[in-house]
Formats: sequence, C-alpha cells, structure tokens
Amino acid sequence: PRFLATLAIVRDPGKFGIELPEPLPPIPTEGVSIARHAQLADLDRALGVEKGTLAGLNPELRRGTTPATSYALRVPHAVAPSFDTRLAALPNYVPPPEETFARHRVRRGDTLSTIARRYRTSVGAIARANNLRSRNQIRVGQRLKIPQRGRATTRVRATPAKESASWRHTVRAGDSLWKLASRYGTTVDRIKRENGLRGDQLAIGQRLKIETGPERRSRQYTVHRGDTIGRIARRHAVSIDAMLRANGLSRRSTIHPGQVLLLPE
Repeated sequence: PRFLATLAIVRDPGKFGIELPEPLPPIPTEGVSIARHAQLADLDRALGVEKGTLAGLNPELRRGTTPATSYALRVPHAVAPSFDTRLAALPNYVPPPEETFARHRVRRGDTLSTIARRYRTSVGAIARANNLRSRNQIRVGQRLKIPQRGRATTRVRATPAKESASWRHTVRAGDSLWKLASRYGTTVDRIKRENGLRGDQLAIGQRLKIETGPERRSRQYTVHRGDTIGRIARRHAVSIDAMLRANGLSRRSTIHPGQVLLLPE
C-alpha cells in the first residue's frame, strides 16, 4: 500500500497538496559485464566512486553482491573503461551462504533453552529470528523458525584465488563428502584426512573442518585408551591450541580410542 500511494503522489502531487522538488538529472551510466561474485561496496572503493553509488544504480542486487554468472552491471559512464582492470585487482569474494531455518512446533515442557540445545543454536538467535520480545514466553503449538547455526557454512576469511581458507561446516540432510568437496573446491580424501574420517558416512549435525588452498603437511596420530589432547600435545611438542585448531575441536571436545588426529607442524 505504501508503494502504491507513493506512485499515486509522484504521478499527481498537486492532487494531494504536495509540491515535489525537481528530480536530480540521471547519472550517465554504462553496462559492464562481470561474471563473478564481488561486493558492491568493494567495487565502489576500487572505482573511486562515492559509497553506495553502485547499490543505487543496481537496486535489484539486494544482497549487495554481484552473482557468480555473467551479469550486466550499471556503472557511471566515466569509470566504465577502467572497470575490468579495477575488478582484476580485487581479491575473489566468497559470499556466505544464505541462512537456513528449521521449523519447530512448541510442545509442552519446551523452553527456548531446551530447543536451542536440541538444534545446536542459541536462545538469542531463536529470539531474533522470531522477533520474540521476551525469551521466556513461548506457547504450546507456536511455530518457531530455528536458525541453523553452522549448518550453513561460516566464512572465516575471504582470500584471493589459490590461497588457503578455513571453513567450518555442520552436516545437514543431503550432504555427502563428494558434494562438500565440490562446493569448497577441495577433495574427498583431504576432508577425510583433516577430520580423521575412516569411511564415507556422515551424520547430520556432525561438524567438519574444511581447508582449501595448498595443503599443509601434517603428521597423524591414532588415539589410544587413556589419551587426552593435553598429553598428546606435550608428547609431540605442539601447543594444545594448535592441536585443537588443526582438528576442529574445542577444549570441551572429547576424543576416543581409534580416532585419527592431525599433529600440526
């Protein structure tokens, strides 16, 4: 309704007792071709135009990035000739995946805390996703959107092509090692090796560490009964934090006999 009202006013402002100023003259623009992800804000800086210029000229790009496929981007006419050169100087941008949600119907005895633990997310994330004013008031039968924290991948850092990047991925329905390797540009063997996987089976909710770029050489260690992360780290002269990072673990993680761990150099 607001949009239709605005159209009616712009078409005949005098009818509504409104006087509109003369619109600014349009910026001379030119279409340039781009075939990879790039943030519009980064392109603004690279082209030396005012912040928000490309977002204003390309309002259909609602996420502030260009798509991975060939796209005709509108830019100010003055910077069009240098666009390809300026674009080539920008590092590759890997956009974070769209946030996904599970649906949960509240049952008797449910609280936001128990729901958050069940779906491996936080109370605050559920409250924000559902615009809950109070974290203590949910009712039986209420439908909640549950953000799948970690089930969509989390970008740790964007890097130029051929450099290393580290990702954390929580397995969701339909995932396979082959699909993950294709998505992240790595190999099945590398994912298995970096996560100590013996077979190809994945479990929903399983957390994986995925590295891309040149592979760093690491030794491997098979956990024995009675081992702890601290003992293994001391025995092999590496820090506990380095051990945890190399294996995608936290200080609360448990290890079990037969598990294969990476020993960082």
